[in-house]
Amino acid sequence: MPSLGVASGIKESVEGRRMTGSFFELFKGLELKLADFSLFFVFAGKVGLFVLLALFLTTGAVMLESRIRERLFGRKGKGFKQAFAGMVRLMMQKPLQPGSSDKVLFFWVPIISFVASLFFLLMLPTGQDGEFLRLRGGLLYLLFAGVLFGYTFFLGGLAGGSRFSFLGALRSLAETFSCQLILMLTSGVVLMTAGSTDLSDIVSAQRDVWYVFIHFPMFIMFMLSLLTLTGGAPFGTSRGSYELSGGVYSEYSGGLYLFFKSADYILLLAGSLLSALLFFGGWNAFMFFGTEGSCWYLLAKTGILFCLFVLLRSSLPSYKTEDAMAISYKCFLPLSAIWFFVTAFFILFEGGGVQ
Repeated sequence: MPSLGVASGIKESVEGRRMTGSFFELFKGLELKLADFSLFFVFAGKVGLFVLLALFLTTGAVMLESRIRERLFGRKGKGFKQAFAGMVRLMMQKPLQPGSSDKVLFFWVPIISFVASLFFLLMLPTGQDGEFLRLRGGLLYLLFAGVLFGYTFFLGGLAGGSRFSFLGALRSLAETFSCQLILMLTSGVVLMTAGSTDLSDIVSAQRDVWYVFIHFPMFIMFMLSLLTLTGGAPFGTSRGSYELSGGVYSEYSGGLYLFFKSADYILLLAGSLLSALLFFGGWNAFMFFGTEGSCWYLLAKTGILFCLFVLLRSSLPSYKTEDAMAISYKCFLPLSAIWFFVTAFFILFEGGGVQ
């Protein structure tokens, strides 16, 4: 039979190698080498360090938000040690799973949400050569990752098996629908103005003038849409106060709750960084201070924008879900569409455009 012939041929070749060479010559034809394994471990180590850095950034963001609210409301907030100890406690706590929840989605959706926020942060450049991953059309990828992050909250609330988490999931889905078109239109205006979908090229195009001075209304709508996507005030209402519940987080505890909250803060930090790249010149120096840039300029702009986001989330009242969606569809969407087409008309009239 043919199968016996193949088996006998393999046996003869193996026996021949045993007689003529060492044991390691059996693997001479394989493409996996020791260098490949070392590169894999180096890459895995970098990813692990990045995850730890993201968790420390989450702790710092929680502490900074607490400090801002402390100054705003005149009360004491938690420090770094207390925030870090709370994170460790959540990681060591065993998550409880309701009997009515979906067994698979309940466990995997918080992890997918955290990983999606990490990929969103990985694609953002922090300097001319400071990008962990670089793809053509990086801005389009970031928009897709941000919208995907919004849908993970809907799946998380749906998997909880509770009416409160389900109501929070429906609100989160409605808010994601209302803000994703505005995010695409506002980012499309920047894309057309720079003539590229690469974030590094967009930053280089702002060497002389920042886009926030050219497209200031689009920046305002972009910022409010980011707040809506992350569930913050004034338009984020996925957590209802009159329900005395946590919205999509109602049934989550322990490490799963930590994954959700970490993803929320990481997306807020990444949104601040993306706003600095799209509208404030990225790593370019502040205007009237020269053109030589540095990553420290980008970090300073990101910190200022993050503080602005926290101030808006802490000070502005929350709208009802129907009012927030009405403002998005009746005000922001027509204005952003008009600005988009006017910008496209001027670019075509001048003979530019996306290459």
